[in-house]
Amino acid sequence: MTVYVESNFVLEQSLQQEQCDSAVAGALGERRATELALSGRIFPAGGARECGLVHHVVEPAGLMERAREIAGAIAESSPTAIRAGLAFVRDARGKTWEEAGNLARRMRNEVFRSADFQEGIRAFQEKRPPRWSGGQDSAGIAAARGLRKGD
Repeated sequence: MTVYVESNFVLEQSLQQEQCDSAVAGALGERRATELALSGRIFPAGGARECGLVHHVVEPAGLMERAREIAGAIAESSPTAIRAGLAFVRDARGKTWEEAGNLARRMRNEVFRSADFQEGIRAFQEKRPPRWSGGQDSAGIAAARGLRKGD
């Protein structure tokens, strides 16, 4: 499925059909994705944002600036927390709410035990930017996911 939006932003899904269908259904829900697939409706960029298909709508001239802002915000975050968040998103796919909740609790507890988490608390209390360790806690995150180090 390809979704095009008018002015300000153009979104083209260049994934294979089944990947795109899955991605759009995941973002919008099965019913809305089915409606778009059947109708081929074109809608404005604001509509894509309102329904959750895109998070940001910017003018073409501001695209790189906004991308750098988002990347900068992520780069300031704890590598351990980023790694755990990405692992959760990947590992929670296809799980029940209960299974995903259990996974989230295990991973959160490992992040809470990490050096990065402790550094974040100290930095906040001392009113200074954190100095992340670089995510030396990956074995704990892997264990929380049910993996062994190196899997």
